[in-house]
Amino acid sequence: MRTFEYARYTSLIGTVVLMSSACTQNSTKVPEIKGRLKALIPITSLPTGCNAQRQCSAQVNMPIGLNVGDFGLIGTTGVRLAPRALVLDINSLPAPVAALGANGVYMGASSSTGSVVSLAGVSMDGQASVTGTVQAAGTLTKQLGATISGQVSEHVSFQTSPVQVAALALPTNVQSGVNLEPGQKQSIVAGAYDSLTVKTSAQMSLGAGTYVVSNLDLEPSGNFVLDNRTSAVEIHVLNSLLCKGAFVPMAPTANVRIVYWGNYDVSLECNVAGAEMIAVHANVTVADRVTAGRLIAASAQLGADAKIVASQFHHFTSGPGSTPLSQLDSAARTLSCQRVDQYFGAASREIGCRYRGLAAAIAGHPATDSEAQSQCLAAYQACMNPNHCNSVAAYPASCTVTLDVRDLCTEKYVPMRDAALGNVVACSDLTIYRAYTYQPLQPLVRPDECRTVSSCLGQ
Repeated sequence: MRTFEYARYTSLIGTVVLMSSACTQNSTKVPEIKGRLKALIPITSLPTGCNAQRQCSAQVNMPIGLNVGDFGLIGTTGVRLAPRALVLDINSLPAPVAALGANGVYMGASSSTGSVVSLAGVSMDGQASVTGTVQAAGTLTKQLGATISGQVSEHVSFQTSPVQVAALALPTNVQSGVNLEPGQKQSIVAGAYDSLTVKTSAQMSLGAGTYVVSNLDLEPSGNFVLDNRTSAVEIHVLNSLLCKGAFVPMAPTANVRIVYWGNYDVSLECNVAGAEMIAVHANVTVADRVTAGRLIAASAQLGADAKIVASQFHHFTSGPGSTPLSQLDSAARTLSCQRVDQYFGAASREIGCRYRGLAAAIAGHPATDSEAQSQCLAAYQACMNPNHCNSVAAYPASCTVTLDVRDLCTEKYVPMRDAALGNVVACSDLTIYRAYTYQPLQPLVRPDECRTVSSCLGQ
């Protein structure tokens, strides 16, 4: 791709560049076996999806051309919705559903989703509704009163390809379990634990980071308080998952994820709203009247009046994720910019600033090589200014995309940009000829996750 063809990326890249630049415990008693370390799980009984090198990968076979992140609910064998169950996105609009196995999609009376993709059939009871299209490898059975707003395609021939949705390197040793009796409180830090048990009215506070747990038990009225204000909280459960209390994120940000590597059936009777859950080897049921976040499971089932409110998980966090970009004040834009700098590092920022200089020179239509260098250098230096985060421009007032979506786009896009543009010419070496004949190391492709951000910027 020639350099001038990159101009349409300038606004998005400029935004990314400008926006980049011991726990305390109470007297809670832990199990008597505390203090010793032990093997997390024997090499002969690794969780499904883990190899002999203790590397684990969770995959789904997605139809080619479809993006996992576009779906709020995915069942690798099938999807089943009880009466009045809803699958929504973070804007409370119907979200797409995918059934990737022989059981297809069943929608109970008055249930509602966005577009439906099924590698088998689709069955809709009375008053069930699909806002969008239905694509099925099998047939559609629709009872009286069921509605579909878009086109219906039956007997579709899907070609699939495996897509990784989670990964984990199993630790060799773990700490002993933490067991909170009713009413107790304790804080823990990220790491590997044999078990985490929170009994009725107890509260366990988890700092940011990754947790690996053999067995997790959250009993009724028990709380996991998750400090996700500045970084993600990710919990990997290897064996058993019992969930009847509540996960309580400290910030309304889509940076909480629970990955279950076991194959026992899971009933989510707990509040996991806002948390993405992945359990590709297990049948997962969201209990009646319970709200959960985005769900990917072997068999994904929603109980009566249950609800999915889907947002896509991201590690990078630059601020309160539910805030629309247009509502970020100057202080929030500055903080977000500083966190981008910290997360991606100085080398990434320098690549982005070199490209910004190149793009500025092209946009300036220089008449001489020295003029091209001058235009390039002015943009590069402004980008590299240590105080650049103090002057981040506001987003258009019409932009309703949330900071969560922008952060997800940034997390996906910046590594791709760095890989493609690592050979961008320095301003001191720039000539008009080199500007217009520059070739990146690889094509610069905008990730699907950036579509709405690009729309906000009018691209």
